[in-house]
Amino acid sequence: MESRATFIGSLSYYGLTPEVLAVLLSAMVAGWYAHRTIKHNQSIERLRLTFETVQRTLWDIDFVNSRKAFNKLRDSNGGLVRFATLLPEDADHIAHVRQILNDYENMCIGMKLGIIDEQYMYQWKRQGFIEDWESSKGFVTHIRTLLNRPKAFEYFEEIAESWKKGQSVTKNGTPFTENLRIIKFEKI
Repeated sequence: MESRATFIGSLSYYGLTPEVLAVLLSAMVAGWYAHRTIKHNQSIERLRLTFETVQRTLWDIDFVNSRKAFNKLRDSNGGLVRFATLLPEDADHIAHVRQILNDYENMCIGMKLGIIDEQYMYQWKRQGFIEDWESSKGFVTHIRTLLNRPKAFEYFEEIAESWKKGQSVTKNGTPFTENLRIIKFEKI
């Protein structure tokens, strides 16, 4: 008991009375709570922005037309790789392919920078994202060689390969949580 009194007495010597210690502790708890609240609000804002980005894309007529053309080219005989030669007569087709691939790359950069929520995008686009990467792989490989741009669409590739394993890129390879329930609407 005497050592405790000595300890408190030595703190008082430095001006750290119990009242001052209580104020410091309160400030530390308030600071921790404020930091936690800010982080939570940032994650909510990131989800909101991600949702708005997805919604805008769904209604953008130019993007919708490019997406339809991309799907048709992807599913055609020979797939996307046949347009990787960049022949002038294929300029319209190549423009659609580039728009979709650029959109994926932009989305991936946003995820890596923490602007777009990767978990949300994984839940929303996982299967189509991976399928589009697999369909585009030959095209991208050819473009990288032809244009001498070895890093073209590198983020799209990185995230697609990681998602195939069910792992997050932004969380250092940790598995995704499947905590969101997707509600399927059926005829009533």
